[in-house]
Amino acid sequence: MVWLSVMRLVDWRKKKGLTQKQLGDGLELEQATVARYETGKRLPQRDELDRIYRFTGGEVTANDFVGQEPVPGEAA
Repeated sequence: MVWLSVMRLVDWRKKKGLTQKQLGDGLELEQATVARYETGKRLPQRDELDRIYRFTGGEVTANDFVGQEPVPGEAA
């Protein structure tokens, strides 16, 4: 399940044409932290999940990192 969450973040970053450093800057995180997320070596803390959600406009959610899919018709 973690691999799917990693790919969601990687795909979003690449779709936006951002480097890991640029994503890290936008999230107020080090590039190394973003790299650890993308390799599955670290999961984001609660405050980091909130920042990821806001920065991605809701396209990458906490559910992506805990392996849950939103229920159709329910808010994520």
